[in-house]
Amino acid sequence: MELTEEHSKTHKRVKILGKYPILSFIIIAFILTYGVGIPFNMWVSQNLKIPNPFDIYLSRLITVISPGISAIILMWSNKEKIALKRFFPASENIHYYFLIPFLTLLISVISLISGGTSADLITTIIQENWEQLIFHLILQILIIGIGEELGWRGWLLPNLNKKYTLLKAMFFVLIIWTLWHFPILFQRSEILIPWLLIITGATMILTWSWKKFGNNILLFAVIHGSINYPQFFWDNQTNRIDSQLVLNGWTISGYIYFVLGIVALISMNKVFKTKYKTNTETLGRGL
Repeated sequence: MELTEEHSKTHKRVKILGKYPILSFIIIAFILTYGVGIPFNMWVSQNLKIPNPFDIYLSRLITVISPGISAIILMWSNKEKIALKRFFPASENIHYYFLIPFLTLLISVISLISGGTSADLITTIIQENWEQLIFHLILQILIIGIGEELGWRGWLLPNLNKKYTLLKAMFFVLIIWTLWHFPILFQRSEILIPWLLIITGATMILTWSWKKFGNNILLFAVIHGSINYPQFFWDNQTNRIDSQLVLNGWTISGYIYFVLGIVALISMNKVFKTKYKTNTETLGRGL
């Protein structure tokens, strides 16, 4: 009798997830992030002594994989399967997986120089710390990139696009993604403004890549991680670069990514009113 009642309760919970998938995704992601992830972050920071840059990623582990876990729970409730090929590069696009990290590093270097940092100092820091730079890239892609993008673009965007036009779906993802970073919204304007520019630009760029190349989680993770890793690297170099100069570079990067996002947005103008097609192969044919 007890087993039957428990099974009935579980069935009802699964039905609720299926009936309100978007709302369920948001609630689960936020509960995991702020109910589990933030306390875990604080505990690791206070109790474990882990060498840099691994400490940054371990403390944020649960937080950044929360969107992905939420997506997996919703896919499980709807009996959806995760195609493993979505975690591997498509052979015809493999060059992008190497080109994107290089371009984002170049953007960060140009931004730092434009913000007043010496080109010689930047070159010296990269030469002396290239292993750390690569570690940041790898960890950004594997932990933050996949952890978040499995949720944001891998699940949320296509499910929103089934109900709303692409433009509205992208706008909703931007709002949810921004609110998910709730603590940053209380930073001083010198930090908040470039961050808002970057997250808005990244949303447009990632939406364009989803529509252009299909639902490939690894590609989203590479783009996401590639935008992040130079900033994480330069933030760890404030003993050699003045923090204000790093902030100047980040601000300039924000405007660059926002402009790139606008270009991506304009290139999607013909498909603004389209809705998601369940056959992902149709998404790989271009705009």
